[in-house]
Amino acid sequence: MAVTIKDIAKEAGVSFQAVSAVLNDTPGIRVSAEKREQILEIVKRLGYRRNFGYNLMHNKPTNTAAIIISTPFMAQEERNRTLSLQLMERFNDMQIATYFFDRMTQSPEQNLKHIRELIGRGVEAFIFIGCPIGHLEIQKELKKFHRTMVSFDSSGFERNLRHDAYSARKKIISILREKVGEKFKILLQEGSRSPFFLNALQELYPDSDIEDIWQQKVIYMPRISWEGDLAAMLFTNAYTAVEKLLKTAPDIRGFCFSNDAQALGAAAYLTTHGFTVGKDVFVAGFNADLSVRMQTNPIITAALPYSKVVDILIRESYSRESFSDEIKWDVIYGNTMLQSMDKK
Repeated sequence: MAVTIKDIAKEAGVSFQAVSAVLNDTPGIRVSAEKREQILEIVKRLGYRRNFGYNLMHNKPTNTAAIIISTPFMAQEERNRTLSLQLMERFNDMQIATYFFDRMTQSPEQNLKHIRELIGRGVEAFIFIGCPIGHLEIQKELKKFHRTMVSFDSSGFERNLRHDAYSARKKIISILREKVGEKFKILLQEGSRSPFFLNALQELYPDSDIEDIWQQKVIYMPRISWEGDLAAMLFTNAYTAVEKLLKTAPDIRGFCFSNDAQALGAAAYLTTHGFTVGKDVFVAGFNADLSVRMQTNPIITAALPYSKVVDILIRESYSRESFSDEIKWDVIYGNTMLQSMDKK
């Protein structure tokens, strides 16, 4: 059963009114400093939490936060689900209730409605993973109602924690070059012009025209639908692309993708056609998904340092001060961290 004020009063040997006065800073009721300290110690030890409805009605702190994944696509990514789970676990340890919301839409009006509903439920602090449609109006609404917020991977919000995918991409391509020389390709979705890959190639080939290098190194795969089982579609997309690529360029030995689902698809094709990943051929993805970490054949990938990200987002979620920072990825090959990018 939940701990009540009467339970605290009984253990402290004081009246109900005395405990209420300490918890609410009620004027006119005198409680000695020693007895106040004793009451607060009992409150903490018994894990007392004030009735949520009372706090909400009396405009008092509700100790409630919301973790919001900003787009349907991002909600399918293992990285964002893992980050959300770790944030919820940390908030729980801090005795802060959390709403997990992954139903943001392509409608700015609908998204603003969702945020207003969460405000109405007493949410004090908001953590956004990614940038939702209509973010400027959302930011105004949060300021209007004096809510605090921070975002991860969203340049649209004023208070944002960025991640440096560029350095990790550069390191991954460097590893492929060490393994196979120039016999590698970067396989991207049709029409993609990833600035992370673009900047990495530009720095790795400083004496070459970037457009020439892009044409030499990048292979486009057919665009897929973002509806349905995204991981399965990405897997199949890469499996088919590697099969097609090796028919026209059989000497390619390095395959670099923007995510782990595609890297797994490539590895599946290669292993079923007589190649040994990590020996004959080398495959790279991104995000260090669990399925990649459990692979017998090693795949080069990059892992988000979740504990550092969680520490920063939790700290900043209840702050109103200006904030902008950047976190770097760890590059991993098999079960070995090749380089912590934060050390560079």
